[in-house]
Amino acid sequence: MSDDTQEEAPSASPRTWRDFLEDPDPFVAAMAQEMKKTPANIRASRKYYLQHMENLQDKARARTRSRREKFKSLSSEEQAVIKERVRASQARYRERRREDLARKERERRRRQNL
Repeated sequence: MSDDTQEEAPSASPRTWRDFLEDPDPFVAAMAQEMKKTPANIRASRKYYLQHMENLQDKARARTRSRREKFKSLSSEEQAVIKERVRASQARYRERRREDLARKERERRRRQNL
C-alpha cells in the first residue's frame, strides 16, 4: 500500500518542465532544457495562441477574405501594380535570405579554419 501512495503523490501536484530537467529519458530531458531556454514572453505567446487558436484563425480567415474581395474589386491595372509590388517584395526577401545564408556559411567556415 505504501508503494501505491508514493506513486500517487507526485501525480497529485501539477508538474512543470522543471520536474523533468533531470529525467532519465534523454528526449524528455532535452524537451525540458528547451523549455528552460525559451524566454518567458515566447511561452506566454504560445499559451495565448493555444487558448485562443480558433478565434485567431477565424479572424485571419476573415481578413484574408476581405483582402481578396477588395483586390478583386480593383481594376486590372491596379491589380497588376499590386502584383508587381508583391513580386518585388518577395525578390528582396529572397535576396536578403540568400545573403544571410551565405554570411552564416562564411562564418561557419571561418570558425572551422581557426
